[in-house]
Amino acid sequence: MKTTCKRCKAFEQDEEHLLSSLTEYIESLDKDTKVSQELYEKRLTACESCSSLGNGLCRFCGCFVMVRAIKKTIICPHPEGKKW
Repeated sequence: MKTTCKRCKAFEQDEEHLLSSLTEYIESLDKDTKVSQELYEKRLTACESCSSLGNGLCRFCGCFVMVRAIKKTIICPHPEGKKW
């Protein structure tokens, strides 16, 4: 039986639908699991300036950075030192 990579499947969606799905997921997270909006924006800015960002994905962990950056218990996986 052939299985499809969830990330690959996500990219089969049009960009607008993918962004909407990710935003919906972020909004559904419990408030206690998310960082403040200010910290979230700082983390996203760090990710955006990183050379390991490609198509919204971190090349080290494979996560969508807009989802990874919102979670309190998640750290930057950059092997040369955390960016946030």
